[in-house]
Amino acid sequence: ATQPIDVEAPAALVIAPWFLYDRMTEALAGLDVDKHHVDLALRLFGKHPHARVETPLLVEHAGLDASQLAAVKLCSESELAFVWGPPGTGKTRTLTCVVEELLAQGQRILLASTTNAAIDQILAKLSTTPWFAGAIDAGTLVRLGRSPAATFGAELGDLVERAHGVHRSTLERLRARVGEAVQQIRFAKALLEDLAPALGAQQSLLNAPAPRLRDQALSRVFSPGLAAVLSDVPGTTQKRVLEQRIARLERVRVLAKTKIAAHVAEDRELETRLLANARVVMCTLTNAYLVPGMAAQRFDVLIAEEAGMATLPPLFYAACLCKRRAIVVGDPKQLPPITQSNDDLVRRTIGRNVFDVTVPDPATSEV
Repeated sequence: ATQPIDVEAPAALVIAPWFLYDRMTEALAGLDVDKHHVDLALRLFGKHPHARVETPLLVEHAGLDASQLAAVKLCSESELAFVWGPPGTGKTRTLTCVVEELLAQGQRILLASTTNAAIDQILAKLSTTPWFAGAIDAGTLVRLGRSPAATFGAELGDLVERAHGVHRSTLERLRARVGEAVQQIRFAKALLEDLAPALGAQQSLLNAPAPRLRDQALSRVFSPGLAAVLSDVPGTTQKRVLEQRIARLERVRVLAKTKIAAHVAEDRELETRLLANARVVMCTLTNAYLVPGMAAQRFDVLIAEEAGMATLPPLFYAACLCKRRAIVVGDPKQLPPITQSNDDLVRRTIGRNVFDVTVPDPATSEV
């Protein structure tokens, strides 16, 4: 419901992301044990046992120290791996090598984080690898979500642009045409309102000159030449021409919007195909359940970066999209998950990080 605002009273704008919680709840409610890999999510949360199979590394990871190389090996062999990377320990470099190794093993990767900034940082590091340019050209590495940082052509919109360049320019022209039509309809209706009182008065004064709009006003809707011609016709004729103009503009607006809807549907279909082709999909944990095409995607591996900041429900959902292994990277000693409630239940279910849930004592854990 709407209500007037007292502009003289103190006011504050508070933005509550309830729609994100609603969408997350819907996504979790839609999980199906026959269609999603709930077993991996339960393994991630320490509810199911995990296994590790000795496997030789397929890529030579030069430049890594012993602990970093051990982390790469753990991530390539274990169904569940926790990598604790405090600042300055080369976590991003190690993570890049993990991605390379898993790709060499033929695995499909969902690389998700709590923030776009973390995705940007990993993407920038991946861009320095020899295989990156080829992956971008082939569309096998895709980044979801807009960012002010460089996306190196990996953002899904960039891929759509390359595949649908002419189509995209057509879509932009159609949207501009809709905007122009809506603006001209508004102007034309305003001119009819200006003309109506004068026409009413002219009906009661039969000998008065016929009222009409001048060319300066008419040029807001018509070309200058046509506006000049129409300025010399009676007001009743101007009214009829304006009504015809509005009807035509409405038809243009409806037709353009219909074409836009068709183009948008083509874009959605193309985005789905591009996502299905990708071997690495990078996104925030939020986009893992917000982006429509993600619901149908399935991956081999979840890599959760900055997992110490991740709230548990979206992390659980992301794991359900992956079938083979979960790799959790972060520093639980840094920023905790962000919650806006002091309720004890909320703190226990959302306010804890996954490190505390699954590996509360890393020193005695094998993961």
